Amino acid sequence: MNWTSKEKQKFWNKAYQNYMNETGLSAKEVSNYIKVNPFVALTIESQAIDYFKYYKFLKDNTLWIN
Repeated sequence: MNWTSKEKQKFWNKAYQNYMNETGLSAKEVSNYIKVNPFVALTIESQAIDYFKYYKFLKDNTLWIN
């Protein structure tokens, strides 16, 4: 998935931050770890996709009450 749009990038950033919280690693450490183990990036991307799908679901299924 292309994560360059501002809307999608916020989901990548949220997933990245969540991975940092779960592992106790800093942003620099996660970045270095991705270079050694690219599956970490796939894990983060998978979570970002889940966040994006959930956001899209809520956006599409929200009832506006006037």
